[in-house]
Amino acid sequence: MERWSPFREFRRLQEDFAQLMSELERSWLPKMRMGEPAERWSRAPVAESSEMREPHMDVVEREDEFVVSVELPGVKKENIELTMVDNVLRVKAKREEEVEKKEGNYLYRERTYRGYHRSIPLPVDVDADRAEATFKNGVLEVRLPKVAAERMSRIEVK
Repeated sequence: MERWSPFREFRRLQEDFAQLMSELERSWLPKMRMGEPAERWSRAPVAESSEMREPHMDVVEREDEFVVSVELPGVKKENIELTMVDNVLRVKAKREEEVEKKEGNYLYRERTYRGYHRSIPLPVDVDADRAEATFKNGVLEVRLPKVAAERMSRIEVK
């Protein structure tokens, strides 16, 4: 019977890791080269010009409502989508920019697409039908009135 050695264990781990990497290279890299869509083999970093971001936000709970403020810089009002599902407020927005410069025979054109998304779970029921949203200077403010709690009645036992 062999005595346990941490060095032997470490060497075995290195060999297992090297074998795993070798298998990945044989099965994964050829797919990358054959032009297989990136979604099928990795979570490739998204280019800065087309990424989705979580916008900064503040949520204030008041006695009768929640006030949610979301920063959406550069977004137009018509590109904002608000939905309420199971007491979760979902904010989606997109920002599109196009820059074009022409100098002599040279044309430079760049398009930028950015998206924002955020889901905000609320701890109590709100009345989505009475919600109000305003958008000013890149800040979205959503007021969500709480559902009035039923009043407690005392029942007398006879």
